[in-house]
Amino acid sequence: MTASNHVLTGMIIASTVNNPVLALPLALMSHFALDGLPHYSDEKVVYTDFKFKLILGADAYIAALCLFLVLLLHPVHMWIIIAGGVLAASPDLMWLPDFIAALRNQPKPAYGPIRQFHHKVQWWTKPKGAYIEGIWFACAFLIAFTYTI
Repeated sequence: MTASNHVLTGMIIASTVNNPVLALPLALMSHFALDGLPHYSDEKVVYTDFKFKLILGADAYIAALCLFLVLLLHPVHMWIIIAGGVLAASPDLMWLPDFIAALRNQPKPAYGPIRQFHHKVQWWTKPKGAYIEGIWFACAFLIAFTYTI
């Protein structure tokens, strides 16, 4: 899933679960649940392609914008909601070494057990998954900013 979908889902969890001790781990675990759903990826696009960098940059911008909207619309509980969003997206930071290696034209680092699990849970990633991502985003955005925040 895209970072923006992970962020919105984490924000919803943090907004609706009243106990932060429960909400924040749930937001983190939601990352792997979402990655288990069919979602977008294009195996033909590599980390060094302009298309990848454009999609990554646009997604990061949308995710940051969603977090910024929390500052404007719900300042009272903003820190827990923002933390939920950030935690929900944070497992994708484990792919950062792959991105850096590709930029340096080096081989990918070896996958440890958590990265192997994270890779295997994403069983269906195809360009057509963009439709599922779009539907998820629209629903999560409406839920987050209409009903929970």
